[in-house]
Amino acid sequence: MLTRRAALASVTDVADAASISVVYVALAALAVPEQVAVVYVALLVSSALGGLVLLLLRIAQPATSLRLRGTAGRTGQARARRISGAAVVVTAVAVAVVAAAAGVAWASGGPASVRALGADPLAVAAVTLVEMTVFCAVLYAVYLLENTTGAALRTTGSAAAAGLVATAVTALVAVPALGAAGAMTALVVGLAAKAVWLRARLRGPVAVPAPVPV
Repeated sequence: MLTRRAALASVTDVADAASISVVYVALAALAVPEQVAVVYVALLVSSALGGLVLLLLRIAQPATSLRLRGTAGRTGQARARRISGAAVVVTAVAVAVVAAAAGVAWASGGPASVRALGADPLAVAAVTLVEMTVFCAVLYAVYLLENTTGAALRTTGSAAAAGLVATAVTALVAVPALGAAGAMTALVVGLAAKAVWLRARLRGPVAVPAPVPV
């Protein structure tokens, strides 16, 4: 049982790392290789924030696990569902803005203008800010869910796999057109796909373990 849980817990980490690898490969193969450095810097900043948030959550984990034990776990699951929904809304708005900006750039100067938009440091910074926000939201939703029941590892693992697929598909479309900004957009869409999966699996009553007698 312990080995199975460890394997399920590792799925999320492997899928998240693979998503970043997919973005780098897409940049090197489908866009200007020099933009790999831009994405590296963006992800360095994002990873620093994500690591800090994860550290704080791990410090609070013992208290969180106790608080969400038993039927109280439904409160954590409901909160995870709300946070996942908010992450999807933020992503939808951000993708719409990126698409609109790309459309304006295309109308004004064609593919060259779109590529210039994707390489613009301000555009990359804006999409990175969205990625950091959505990442932290999804991270917290997963954290809440995993602290309600060990069975949640299957849900979070499958959500991470869905995110990997969404990242890869989006990268194939966005990276050739938008370069670095497209790569970061692909990561945002992948995170949103993870949130959609979590929200769908949390629809309706979810079983929680019975409280442990003290």
